[in-house]
Amino acid sequence: MTAKLTFELTESFEEALSFDEATTGGRYLRVEVSPLIDGCPLLASGGLVFDALSVLVSGATSAELDLYTCSCGVAGCAGIFEDCQCLVTEDSVNWRFPEEPFAKWFAPGMPLEIHFSLPGYVAALARLEGDLEARRAACGAPLLLAPCELVDERDLTEAAVPFHDFLQAKQAQHAEWLSALAEADET
Repeated sequence: MTAKLTFELTESFEEALSFDEATTGGRYLRVEVSPLIDGCPLLASGGLVFDALSVLVSGATSAELDLYTCSCGVAGCAGIFEDCQCLVTEDSVNWRFPEEPFAKWFAPGMPLEIHFSLPGYVAALARLEGDLEARRAACGAPLLLAPCELVDERDLTEAAVPFHDFLQAKQAQHAEWLSALAEADET
């Protein structure tokens, strides 16, 4: 069965840390993204943070991802020691979650493998990116996606550009990282 992916956004304004004790690091918009599967939350309860930036950066490519982490951004801190599989075919995208620990965290009846149509998945990511840019533009402050703990003024400089530009820079970094991994595997 093909599921419909949408996202719920929760936002709050925060103050970044500063290395100068006389000033604050600046105000930013912190956005936490939660995936909804056919309109329902994936998780039965809170405590984990969906890493939307990882999903947006990988886009419609197969990858092993930490789709959920602790609020600090480290999956292991939340007891997650195995990556989720994001498998992309010519017409579908599948998220496959490891049974341990997700079976106990998922909402009742939510399967550990979720299937999306490729066009629907790509459209959902595009809507998310557009929603994030609209919120950033409306608030006039840098936008950072959760997980983002201990934000300092350097993070705000990187995030002060339109979200699409920020995302493209992260995608370029990701591509360089994958290339470096491939080169290391060849040696």
